[in-house]
Amino acid sequence: MPCTRRDHAAPSEDDFVSDADDDKVTDNAASFSSGQVAAMMAAMQQSQTEAFERLLAKVLDRQPSSPVPPASAFPVVGSGTFTHCTARFGGDADESVDAFIDAIQSYKDCANVSEQNALRRLSMLLTKNAAIWYQGIKKEIHTWEEAVDLLISTYGDRRPPHRIYRELFQQQQGSDNTDLFVARCRALLSKIPPSDISEKAQVDMVYGLLDVRIRKHLRREDFNDFSSMLRLARSIEIEENHHPGQQPSGRSARWRSGGAA
Repeated sequence: MPCTRRDHAAPSEDDFVSDADDDKVTDNAASFSSGQVAAMMAAMQQSQTEAFERLLAKVLDRQPSSPVPPASAFPVVGSGTFTHCTARFGGDADESVDAFIDAIQSYKDCANVSEQNALRRLSMLLTKNAAIWYQGIKKEIHTWEEAVDLLISTYGDRRPPHRIYRELFQQQQGSDNTDLFVARCRALLSKIPPSDISEKAQVDMVYGLLDVRIRKHLRREDFNDFSSMLRLARSIEIEENHHPGQQPSGRSARWRSGGAA
C-alpha cells in the first residue's frame, strides 16, 4: 500500500517540548545523585576523623606523663675540674704520694673530670718542691697516665725490698686495733713487687707480728687470707671488750696452753 502523507507527518511542537522536558529531568536526576554521593563521602570522612581523634585522646590520657628534666640535670661529659679538691702534695719525706694519687683519682672520677682538664689543673694541687718540679717537666707530659707515673717514680718509695722488710718487722701492734695494724703492714708490703712475695707469705708475716693477746686466741690454721684473719680477730676483740679478763670462746678464739703461737 502506498505511503500517504499522513503516515510521514512531521513531529509537532508539543513533541519537541515533551522530549526537552524528559532530557532536563534526566540531567537533574543524574546531577542530584552525584551531589548526594559526594556529601555522603564527606560525612563519612569527617566521622572517621573525629572518631580517630577521640581514640587518640583517650590513649594519650591513659599514658603516664614523663616530665623531662631540665637541661642542667644532664651531666656534661668531662666538665669537672679540681677547683674544690682539697688534696695537696708538696714532695716532703713524710708525705705519701700514693695516698695523694688515690685521693685525686677518686675526686677525678666522682667530679667527672676529664683527663685533659685533670692534666691542665694538676699544678693547682702541687705545693713546695713538688710544684717546682712539675713546672720544670709539665711541657714534656702529654697524658694523665704519664703525670701519675712520673709522680710515683719521683716521689714513690724507692727503697729496696730488704729495707721495707726491716721496717715491717719493726712494727708492733700493742693496743692498736687489729684492722688498723694490719692495714699499716699491708701498706708496706704493697711497696714490694707482687712477684717477690705470695699472699700466703704476707699473711704469715703479719700474723707473726700480731700482739700476743690476739695470737693466743687465734690459730694460724683457722684462716688462709687477710679477710678471714681480720674477721676472726674482730670477734676476739669484741668479746674481750665486752668481757674484759675472760678468755674468748669458740674455735677461732681458743686459749693456747702454750701462750703465744
